[in-house]
Amino acid sequence: MERERESGLIKIIEFIFNTTISLTIKLSNCAQISSGQFVKAQDYSEEFIYPFYNGGRNNSGYHDEYNREGENVLISIRGANAGATNYINDKFWLGNSCVSIQTYKDYDPLFIYFYLTKNIDSLLVSKDGGAIPAISTIDIRNIDIPIIPLQKQKEISNKIKAFHEFVNDLKLGLPKLIELTQIQYQYYRDKIFSYLENQAK
Repeated sequence: MERERESGLIKIIEFIFNTTISLTIKLSNCAQISSGQFVKAQDYSEEFIYPFYNGGRNNSGYHDEYNREGENVLISIRGANAGATNYINDKFWLGNSCVSIQTYKDYDPLFIYFYLTKNIDSLLVSKDGGAIPAISTIDIRNIDIPIIPLQKQKEISNKIKAFHEFVNDLKLGLPKLIELTQIQYQYYRDKIFSYLENQAK
């Protein structure tokens, strides 16, 4: 079983990658990374229209203003959800428990998002040992990102996105198949990015 999966992985990699990956770049050099802004509890409500993100993968409510728009990758930096990642393509308000990552023109936001979700464990290791878990923004800025052409990034992210959507579309009565497919999705996602990291060393 493991050999078959490895063989399938090799075929996927051979299909996606036509060049050897040998270089990396710090995340801070391929994206603008900025912290959100504090909002009092009374300042957000279900009556407003702009989602308010302040940790975790779901919004915490709604705000009457927005401080981010377009494609953003979010990382929760403190609290129980420290290390959680999210991809948003909309107008929204970012709270001070998150940072946003807006990629420069040569980097695909979805590629960065999937790459960071794969590397979530390394982010969690960076949690402080205090009462409130936290991840250093410096650690986030210093994450190594593989340097590959934008078109290749999009090929990778589109294939992972398609598989991700396929997994989530199977919710009409096959929970076990969903579980197994999700495991397979995570396996290939992690293997693809591990391949990139190893080639960059």
